[in-house]
Formats: sequence, structure tokens, C-alpha cells
Amino acid sequence: MSPYGRRLQEFLLRAEIQKGKLAKAIGISHNHVSQVLKGTKSPFTQEIQDRICLVLKLSDGEKAELRQLASISKATFRLREGARPEEFHIAALFSNKSSFSFHTYITVAKLAMAAYEATVPYAASPNQLAPGDDCLSYANKEKEGEKKYL
Repeated sequence: MSPYGRRLQEFLLRAEIQKGKLAKAIGISHNHVSQVLKGTKSPFTQEIQDRICLVLKLSDGEKAELRQLASISKATFRLREGARPEEFHIAALFSNKSSFSFHTYITVAKLAMAAYEATVPYAASPNQLAPGDDCLSYANKEKEGEKKYL
């Protein structure tokens, strides 16, 4: 579930409104609502979000929060089930076009999450960062054609 879907689900529970009732109120299918909540479809358009905010009686702050979560929850990358908002933020950073390869982005995102979660020891090995390296220096080395760590 994306951060957007998770928060929208919380708003639905608070308002005691079921997905089907919301779908009917905003003029879309129940399946579409379910897919957005699960994160298998991108967040709703701004127009539909505005209708949702009216139905759920969201405050201005909650509307802004929902818009912000929609911006980082677009279905560009498929993340693991139960991914945390931080993982969506990292994927969102890499969704813009750049000169790095797709493989580099995925590798750097994985390394960043591993470092963040402190699950990867910082010893030199083929699949890990060498001591003193960071994700940006790794990305720059791959861009220059050096593939020392993969």
C-alpha cells in the first residue's frame, strides 16, 4: 500500500465510509478505488481528490497532506508490499530523467535503504559499498564507467 493509499484508507475509516460508497459518491468504480488504495494504480487526479476531500470533509491541512502523498506515491516503481514512506520518497527522487542508467538508480536506492536500515555491513565486497564510499560517489563512479562494486 502506498503512503497515499494508506492515508486515504485512514480517512475512510475515520469518516466511517466504505470504499463502495466513496466510489459512488465521486463517480468512479469500486475496483478503481480498491486499486488506488492498494497502490497498484497511481493516486487519483486532482479533480477526483477534490471530490474525495469534500465527501470525507477533510481540513485544508489534510488536503495538502493528501496532495503531497499523491506526488510521491505515483506508480512509477513497484515497491515491496509494506514499503515505508521513506522508500517511496527514495523512489520518487529517482523518477525524474537523468544521465544515470535505470540499473544505477535501482542499485543506489537499494544501497540507500540498506544503509538507512543499518542492515548492510560496510565491508568491501562485490555487492556492498566500500568503507568511506557513499551512494553519490558510487553513482558517479558508475557514470564514469567504473563498476568496482557490482
